[in-house]
Amino acid sequence: PHAETVSKLADCPTAINEGPLAHDTLRDLFVTTVVYHKDDKIEQPSGMFCYDPKKDAWNEIKPANAIPDPVVQWMRLCYDSTHDCFIGLGKGTFHAFRYVPPK
Repeated sequence: PHAETVSKLADCPTAINEGPLAHDTLRDLFVTTVVYHKDDKIEQPSGMFCYDPKKDAWNEIKPANAIPDPVVQWMRLCYDSTHDCFIGLGKGTFHAFRYVPPK
């Protein structure tokens, strides 16, 4: 611990106070899904966001299909390396997402 350094990461493009991040071990990226409903009156972007530790940068991921509604504000994700996809749990329902890097 004495030789360990701690660095501030780039700011996420939306507010997340739980921020469950799933680690894509194939691409070494971290993904989170955040959904703020208009009724919550929270003025923050919703969507899927990806952190690249090599670039210390966040990008928004545009999924091919809409994020299921209603989901909890922060969808818990895990990465399945065998099938190269993320599995998310919304209110009692599982969803699968595959990350396709932008061209």
